[in-house]
Amino acid sequence: MKINKSTVRLVMLVILIFIFVFYYNPKKISRYFNACIYSHSRDEIITKDISIELNMRRKLLNKNLIEGTITINNKTYKVKTFPYGDLIRGIKSKFNEESYLLICIERDNGRSINPINIKISKDFNYIYGNIRDEQLSKGREMMIAAPANNIKEANSVADKINSKN
Repeated sequence: MKINKSTVRLVMLVILIFIFVFYYNPKKISRYFNACIYSHSRDEIITKDISIELNMRRKLLNKNLIEGTITINNKTYKVKTFPYGDLIRGIKSKFNEESYLLICIERDNGRSINPINIKISKDFNYIYGNIRDEQLSKGREMMIAAPANNIKEANSVADKINSKN
């Protein structure tokens, strides 16, 4: 059975177009959650609505890059993932990690501050991490879990996020 050269070229072109579209177009993610924000001693619990607006760029040989915003209590944080410089470590993280680490870095009088540091599941349905904000947590580091309305649900979210990594 002979395969026509033009058929092979057409198939290769279709595959290349598919790869280009899949890896070039960012995926847009929008989610709204009830979040439980609580102190480490669990004596102070705050329930807030949070929303996420993210753009994910797929990478073939590194973990996917995510940039966007997380809004908590009407305050918006710009967050993003950071790629690994090492090719092998990037490939391993792409296949082994079950969540993305999103970090917000802000500048305050020339120094870097990190008010929010969260893990978000790869299906974007669970959020867990810590937050340090003057208005919300009075500058103390507090934990955040979503979707959750109480400590029991927050612990369940934490278990789901941490058991996958």
